[in-house]
Amino acid sequence: MTKLTTLNRWAYGISFINIGARAVTITNFEWHYKSHPFGRLQRKITFPHMDQRFSLLCAKFPVKLTDGEQGQVFHPIDFFKSMDKSADFLFAENAFIAFYRISTFNIFLTTSVGETKRVKITRELRNEIWRQYKGISTITV
Repeated sequence: MTKLTTLNRWAYGISFINIGARAVTITNFEWHYKSHPFGRLQRKITFPHMDQRFSLLCAKFPVKLTDGEQGQVFHPIDFFKSMDKSADFLFAENAFIAFYRISTFNIFLTTSVGETKRVKITRELRNEIWRQYKGISTITV
């Protein structure tokens, strides 16, 4: 078996770095979204380190980071389509609801020091997820 040391496929990646003076433990990360515009907040925790395609490149939670250390997680590019009950997550059956979820979802890192940090998601990434939902993705697997 060959150890994978480089990412040789398309993936969604999240990198995080500790810029504080003390060590911190990242316990997990959560996806936050609303089921529909006036619905209540939903939370989903995923475990990307359990995907065999990316397990060697992903941080295993909980991960302890000292000042300057970095961790990352990767989800395959087909993550949203291939997950069980994808309609209950971002890819709802109703296009309006899917657009709303994709446009407004957030990712948060939960830490051991009681802080939850929001991950910045670019508009370009949201647009790519929307194109993937519509079946016109510019990225090929």
